[in-house]
This record gives sequence, structure tokens and C-alpha cells, in this order.
Amino acid sequence: GDEAKVGDSKNTNEKQGVSFSHASSPAQTPLQVPNSIPRITSIPYLASSARKAVMHHRDDVFGAHKVIPHVTTENAVRLLLPSRSTSRYGSIISSNMKRVDLPLVEATSTPQGALSPHPPSPIDFPSRCISVAKRLFRRDNTALFVVSALATILLIAVDQIWIGLQDVWMAAMVGYEDIDGDYHPRLFWGKFFASAFRVALVIAAVTVTQKIAPEAAGSGIPQLKAVLAGEVKLDAFLSLRCFVGKIIGTSLALGAGIPIGREGPFIHLAAGLAAVIRKQCFKSAISKRRLLCAGAAVGIAACMGTAIGGTLFSIEVTSITFVVSYYWSTFSSAICAFVINAFLQQELKALGIVPLFSTKFKEVEMGEFTILDLACMALLAFMCGLLGPLFVTLHAEWVKARRKIRAAALQTCCSVFCSKVIFAGIVATVYMMVCWSVGGPLLYPERLVADDLVNPGNMPHYWNAGYGEELHLLLYAVIYFFFTIAFVTLKLPAGIFAPMFVTGAALGRLMALLLSRILGPLGTARVACFALLGGAGLTSSVTQTFSAGLIAYGLTGMEGLLLPVLLVTLISCGIAMQLSHNIYDNSCLLKHIPLLLVPSSHQSLRIYAKDLMEDICDNYVVDSEPIKVSELTALLHAVKSQSPIPVIHSEGHPLLVGSIPHQMLAVLIEACKVAGRQEVSMRDKDVVPLIDQCPLVLNKDANLQKIAFLFHTLRAEYAFVVDMGQAVGIVTRRHLIEFQEDHSHLY
Repeated sequence: GDEAKVGDSKNTNEKQGVSFSHASSPAQTPLQVPNSIPRITSIPYLASSARKAVMHHRDDVFGAHKVIPHVTTENAVRLLLPSRSTSRYGSIISSNMKRVDLPLVEATSTPQGALSPHPPSPIDFPSRCISVAKRLFRRDNTALFVVSALATILLIAVDQIWIGLQDVWMAAMVGYEDIDGDYHPRLFWGKFFASAFRVALVIAAVTVTQKIAPEAAGSGIPQLKAVLAGEVKLDAFLSLRCFVGKIIGTSLALGAGIPIGREGPFIHLAAGLAAVIRKQCFKSAISKRRLLCAGAAVGIAACMGTAIGGTLFSIEVTSITFVVSYYWSTFSSAICAFVINAFLQQELKALGIVPLFSTKFKEVEMGEFTILDLACMALLAFMCGLLGPLFVTLHAEWVKARRKIRAAALQTCCSVFCSKVIFAGIVATVYMMVCWSVGGPLLYPERLVADDLVNPGNMPHYWNAGYGEELHLLLYAVIYFFFTIAFVTLKLPAGIFAPMFVTGAALGRLMALLLSRILGPLGTARVACFALLGGAGLTSSVTQTFSAGLIAYGLTGMEGLLLPVLLVTLISCGIAMQLSHNIYDNSCLLKHIPLLLVPSSHQSLRIYAKDLMEDICDNYVVDSEPIKVSELTALLHAVKSQSPIPVIHSEGHPLLVGSIPHQMLAVLIEACKVAGRQEVSMRDKDVVPLIDQCPLVLNKDANLQKIAFLFHTLRAEYAFVVDMGQAVGIVTRRHLIEFQEDHSHLY
């Protein structure tokens, strides 16, 4: 193409302000507009970025030994833009480049399109090795390794703290260990001390969490999901204070042995540690979002002991849309955490400290699965697929009921803090009374029960004492199911993965025992396999993640279990997706976290932009003629939602030509008042930069799914609704979130 002829541009950044006046009235007093007003220079930035891309990455574009000695702005854009759009943007780029204060490279007499050959140079292996080493140990990779190592060590230390707390009340409750390795409980006072100690730990966890950092309560996954989506800036959620409160609260809550998990708190801890390390050491080396994604994967990989399943689970539960370029850093951080965790667990095992539960399927012969076995597994998956939405629904109803109870408590002159602590103490006391009355496995920690359920072999004596194994399994699953709902809503750190896995494992083992009565003995390995599949199915149904099956499969290491695990996960997760949203999105709706979700219901395809928009009415600015300052002032006060004001061509032809932000209109009005101006034109050469000439627009017939996806992907705050190019309304993020809260069944 022809060379871009650009005139000399003046550097306006060195001035105290930008003066502008109407072109037709030079005698009027010029207006002084602050330099802080952002200019809309999308086309000039495109041109300069294109030219820089060609200059700095010419090897990637034109080959290994080709260079372009002279590149003009227009030629660069011609190379990077489609050919059919070059003629459209060429003149615009040439005329608008004067707004960007960047040095321009003037073309010489080199023929257009000519490429000067670069002489080949011999390969320098030492230099190449040094270059590779520099890339490998650059600061962003160093930040990922530091976060992986420190987070894994920290999480293992937290594990040993709460395991030590559980050993304290276990020693008080358990009297002795017989020759078979079974534990026998003490008499009344041992059980009483153990129960009182556990209630005290729950109260201490709530107290510490509320006093140090109330943001540390819960799993932290819904808040992290909103942060990664760019919806909100929760600085307190990733602060050092919240990080310390999460460590103490998680250790106390898990040490009490109540029905809560550790995957959510561990993800929050790893992400919080990543944010603290980045702020102190690597703020300019790596983006915050990339490091938080890696931290979430490190937390679940160190918690579950699986790199692949942990990476996928962290992506599924913390991201609506995932940046693929972050996948390498996320997965490599998870692998690093997995390796460090495996090494430290072996060292702890050598010292006599038993790690968390792991399966022993490698030591037994599983055999081939028949069609009847797969049919029974599908039946188990169907049951888990129904229980997951039931859990989410009951969780939502319990949260609403708890809020009513707390409101009634506040009316009795009880403070908010006291109401939270008293309510936690009541729930913990009721749970201890139920465990004491039922007995059996409810008196033992969750980690020991999970180890009993998913491993082949005979169950310990406490599963057969009193009611029998089948009834104990049923009571354990029912009690754990309902009390998990009660405990995860308390103001303490709590996850959902482990209690749902143990509950599903109990149901799966119960189903296997019932089938053995009908079809004959299944064998201890088959019974344990059903327990593992039940845990994976219920967890996948509640969280609506396929990676839950991969985590369960990673616990076994047997290739023969891959098909059953995927079958159960697919069926249970598919059924749950049709009946409700997952537990984390449900928490976002209940906590009023401003997270814009993408609806999955087919009904959202019949909801259009014209049904969601807010009518523009008379709230617009005309572009074709000057407008009075008094009218602009009235328009500014009429638009109270801080939404941008559309700029149309004329009242007779309301074609959308751009928009002016609410705050920019206020600055313009103030400048006009200072200068004594009575009217101003939107076509003034110095007012035009204040106008966004490329606003996001939607057709009036765009459906809700498309609108939500565009808002989430582009992180847009508003979009104008047009009909044949004419502005008819505006849709804002606030409107979409309000609609989402009122119509949660669509999401």
C-alpha cells in the first residue's frame, strides 16, 4: 500500500491541560479540560500495535532469516489485518495517528514489499543453552515454583495440626487397641470429654474466624470464582489477615472432626499465599489472575494427591471461562505440588506419621466387569444424580431459615457475633449428642471412616456393633448428609468435597451389600469399588464437575476402574445439571456475590435483549447540531444509574454513533461553565476524543445466553440495544445480575 502521510503531531501530554473550542466560533473562550480524561483512540492504538508487532516479531511472521528494514504504519496494518479491511481502515489510521504520541518510522526508497535477506549465522550452542536457561528460570516461572513449594509445605503442616487435634480427643475417647488393630471406646467420661473438646474447637474456630477475618469463613471458592472472572475486587479476601485467619480457623474446624471438607479452604489458602507472595516479591513479573489460577490448582493437587484431577477440578470450580495460555503454568504448578507432596508424605510415613487415606486396590484382583455390574453402577449413578440437587436445594432452604433465626436472635438484644457463636455451639452440641446416641463410626474421624469404606477387606468392629453393618451405613450416610448442610453454613472455614465423598461411599457400599444378598457374594474388592464409585458420583453431582471422577480414579491407580468411574461421573453429573446449579453457584446467589453466570436452561434462549433492556427515552445526545449546556446538565441528573449516554445522529434518524461516559459528561459540563459557554457540539475536534465511537451493541433479538456470554468474556459493563442501527435501549451488568437473582432457575 501507499505510505501513510502523517503530519507533525504535537505532544499534548506535556501541557497542563487541553484547550478546545468550537470550530465555527474561534472567538469564544477556550475550555481547559484535565489531562486525566481518557481519549478514545482504538484505531491509532491498533495501528501502533500492529507496527510494533511487525517490527519486534518479524522472524515469526516472515521466517527465520527475513527482515523488514522499513515499516510504515499503514503497511504494518495491511500485513496484520485482512485484505478486505485494509482499504476501510487505511485512511482512518493515517488521519487519526496524530492522536498517539509515538515515534513514526518514515519509509525510504526501499520498494514496497521487498524483503532484505539476513545472512545465516552459525548455531552457537552455548549461547542457545544460556538463552533457554534464562527463559526457564525467569521471574514468572520462579514465582510459580515458589508458590507451589511454599503452599504444599504449608498445607501439609496444616494437615498435621488438625490430625494432631483429632488424636487428642481420640485418645480420650478410645481406651485401648486390641491385637487385631481395632479400637475400643472408654466409658462415659472419656466420651464426654471428647465431645466437649470437639464442641470447644468448633466455637473456637468460629470465634477466631470472625475476630481475625470474617472473609475467611466458608470454602472461599465462590469468592475466588468472582475474583478470577473480574467481577469484583475483593482485596480483603486475598489479604494477609484473611490468610492467617484461614489457617487457624481451618486447623481448629478440621480438628473437631465435624462433617466438613478441606478442599475449599486449601484452594483459598493456596490462592491467598500466591496473592501475598506476588504483592511482596513478584508484582511486576506475573499477572495476578495467572498466579491465582496456579494457586488454586496447587491447593487441590496438594489436598487430593493428584495433579491431573486437581488441575481440572480447580479450573471447573473457579472459572467460567479459562484462558488457555494459563494452562501450562497451572498444570506445571500442580505437578510441582504433587511431587513435593508425595515426597513429604513418604518422609512422614517413615517417621511413623500415617498420611491421609489411600486405597489399596493394587493389592487385590478386581476382575472384569459384566453388563450386570455396569447396570448396577448406572443405578447407583442415577441415585447420586438425584441426591446432589436435593443437597443443593436443602442447603439453600437452610441458609434462608438460618437468616430468619439470626434476625430473631438480634431482636433479643443479642449481637451479631454472639448469635453466630451461640448458633455454632448449638449445632455442634446437637451433632455430638446424635453421634453419642448412635455410636459406631460416627464417633471416629472422617479420615478413618473413609479409609474403611473405600478399601477392600473386612470392616472394623464398630461397623458391626449394635445395629449391624447395613444399618450403620444407612444411618451414617443420612446423618452426615444433613449435618454437612448445617456445618458448611456456619461462619468457619469449610469445604464440601470430603463429606460428600464419604456420604456417597457409604451409600455405594450399602448398595453393594444389598446386591450381594440378591445376586450372591460380590467379594470385598467389588464392595469397595462400589463405595469408591458412590463417593465419586455424589461429589460429582453436588459440585457438577467431571474431575471428581478423575480424582477418585487417581486414588486407585487401576486402569480397570477407569470405565466405571467415567460412567458413574457422566450419569450423575448429567442428571444434576438438568435439575439445579452446583453448590458453588448456589452459594454465589445466596451470598449476593456479583458474579454474572451464563444461563444453561433452554428457556433462556427465548429471553431477548428487548425484554431486558432499559428504554433510552429522551436520555441521549444529538451529534448533528450543538446542544445547550443546560440540557446537558438536565440529562446528567436524569441518568442516575451512572450509565453512559448514547450519542445519536439526529432526532429524526436516531442512528447510534457512539456514547459518552457519565463522568466525562460531568467534566465537559464543568468546563463549559468555567468558560462561560452556553452550548457545545459533539463534533468539536477536541470533544470527539471524549466519545466512545465503538460501543458494544446488541441486536434487540439477541438471546440471554449470548448476552451473558458476551458480558462475561469481554467484561463489559453495558451494551446498547439497536434495531436496524437505531438505539432503542441499554443493558447493563447490574440489570443482568438483578435478573439473575430473580430468575435463578434459568442458571
